[in-house]
Amino acid sequence: MAISKKGKRKITVGKHIYYWVYKYLDDGLRLTVMTDEKTHSNLICDFTYKELNIYFRKLVEDDDKYKDLLLWITPGVLTPYVVHQVIDYSLENGWKPFRKDKDFVIKGIEHQLDINFWTESNKEDRKKWKSKIHNQKSKI
Repeated sequence: MAISKKGKRKITVGKHIYYWVYKYLDDGLRLTVMTDEKTHSNLICDFTYKELNIYFRKLVEDDDKYKDLLLWITPGVLTPYVVHQVIDYSLENGWKPFRKDKDFVIKGIEHQLDINFWTESNKEDRKKWKSKIHNQKSKI
């Protein structure tokens, strides 16, 4: 039986189509990725505000412009770009989305992703920090 696609976003990774939604939790965000079939294994990825803030602070630690700013987690943090990375990471680490199986739950992968904290108004800062993100990922 097919899932209801209402309120879900569609993303293609490789040759497969997935659907995703997220919701706010008390301590972070929960991303849920699914295939078109209700009986298949869903991917559930929890992002905590604490880990997202630690990740952000490490990226901007040397920049006085961001030193005293609070990080606000906006809906724009979970973009298709981030969702694609989460799907790739999960597939590499054992998620079998087209099997009838229990949900695949992952947590604490914030530091392994390139999360876009930057908006249009600070797009240049994103370019500046992008190389730092990739350098940190290679050390993990």
